[in-house]
Amino acid sequence: MTKAPIAPRLTPLNLHTLASGTESELHDRGSYEALRFDGCDLEGFNLAGSTFELCEFLRCNAHNTDIRYARCIETRFELLSAPVLSARSTTWRNCEVHSSRLGVVEMFDAEISELAIEGSKLGLLNLHSSTINDLSIRDCHIEELVLDNASLTRVSFSGVTVDKLSLRGATSRDVDLRGLDFAGIEGVESMKGVTVSSLQTTEMAHLFARHLGISVLG
Repeated sequence: MTKAPIAPRLTPLNLHTLASGTESELHDRGSYEALRFDGCDLEGFNLAGSTFELCEFLRCNAHNTDIRYARCIETRFELLSAPVLSARSTTWRNCEVHSSRLGVVEMFDAEISELAIEGSKLGLLNLHSSTINDLSIRDCHIEELVLDNASLTRVSFSGVTVDKLSLRGATSRDVDLRGLDFAGIEGVESMKGVTVSSLQTTEMAHLFARHLGISVLG
């Protein structure tokens, strides 16, 4: 009997007691703890290599913000706006993203452990070559989701639509795609360890046939 995939293991955030932070104190390679940044305009900021622990970002503009190599630990982002976000080689540990509008998110080579993304719209989410453990995406629309060469463990989707999904070279364990409605998929050969619904299997039959070299006529 086939076992159901194990769901992501997520720890609820506790961010009740936070001091107010301002954009003037933010800089690259900084270290910030227990701060709430509300309504900050971070466009063009260089925050590369910074560490944010027990922080919250509300209603912030992060267009062209550079957070490469940054570490986000027990941190929440809500109503974040970022048409372009540079997030290469970032670390995300027990974080949440809610009700945000993100365009191009270059987040490849990331280390993710417990991340929830909910109620958001994203253009390109590039997680190429990332190591991902315990990722939950709910009630989102993503134009393009790139998981090429990523290591995926306990990943689930619920109420999510994706225009284009790419799994080339990915390795998966307990990855549940049943709550994902995707218009197109690349990397069928890398779907070992993925769970799909019977309807999704039917819809992808032509892709499986093409991968196996099967001709379907009539």
